[in-house]
Amino acid sequence: MTLGRANGHVFVEACAIGLFGETIALGDSAKDMEFGVLVGKLKDVMAAKRFHYELSGDIRGSGTAMSLVFSNTSSIGSQMRVSDSTPTDPYLEFSVHAGRSRTDIVGRAIISALHRPESDEGIDQVFRFQRLEVKTRPRVRVYADNLLVGRTPATITAELSAVKVLMPK
Repeated sequence: MTLGRANGHVFVEACAIGLFGETIALGDSAKDMEFGVLVGKLKDVMAAKRFHYELSGDIRGSGTAMSLVFSNTSSIGSQMRVSDSTPTDPYLEFSVHAGRSRTDIVGRAIISALHRPESDEGIDQVFRFQRLEVKTRPRVRVYADNLLVGRTPATITAELSAVKVLMPK
């Protein structure tokens, strides 16, 4: 099984930078009924802005985004679809359009809440990698699954064979 690592912190599902990460943290606070924290997390979601990013490592590129999502599974959070990967793949996937706007995230959340069949919509640009360096202007929060693990710059890696499971024949 392959796990991900963001700035030294292990993740099982995804590393999210920007709006998508803020939204996952908000959802986690709501799920855990941390109402004192919820208002602050909602403010973080509403305050999220576009940022410029640069990728180096296995993928080279740059652009502007509201979110960057690097995943180890096909869906994260409340089963929001972000890529085609599985933990048995020897790589992580960078989904270009996941979390491109607040509307995109709300749409993904509604589809998952209604238990609609998975769609390939918004999964059209996915890139596989084992190691990436991410720089942003301005610096943006980085989440490993639902935990804040710092701000950019970030190093995201696929930890191959990080977990091994022995099954009887």
